[in-house]
Amino acid sequence: MIKIKKCDFSDIKIIKEIADKTWRQTYASFIDPEQISYMYSQFYSLEGLQDQMDRGDTFLLAQANSEYLGFCSYMILDECIKIPKLYVLPSDQSKGVGTALIDFIIGIAVETGKPSIELNVNRFNPAFHFYRKKGFSIKKMIDIPLDKFLLEDYIMQYKIYR
Repeated sequence: MIKIKKCDFSDIKIIKEIADKTWRQTYASFIDPEQISYMYSQFYSLEGLQDQMDRGDTFLLAQANSEYLGFCSYMILDECIKIPKLYVLPSDQSKGVGTALIDFIIGIAVETGKPSIELNVNRFNPAFHFYRKKGFSIKKMIDIPLDKFLLEDYIMQYKIYR
């Protein structure tokens, strides 16, 4: 059984360990190595993760049998819940971990009365298909400048009230 735990600052090292095992290989086939290194150093260093928590991002850890299998983060905005991050260890993908994290956030959206959940996914990321299977649809295609790089994303949306 997969359990979902809300994180605090003491969990940052666990989040970083999962990121170390998932992040670079997730993007290696479709993003330039220089961009991967830059983004990783910005968003997945201990300081970067701490900064995100300080700004109000809530992190969740997925756990089964005392092992951590994945994490995500979310923000409750005025118009929706935004998921900036969702990563599952490669060895635990297709085992319900990502679904458990999304279902937990759907529960939060229902509790808080938010009409939808949104996330960005790189247009070339195979995770796009996972989100489609979970009921997300493409809301918009967007290019986001990040320093000297360009993030080529879809904004995907899951409507709580259909």
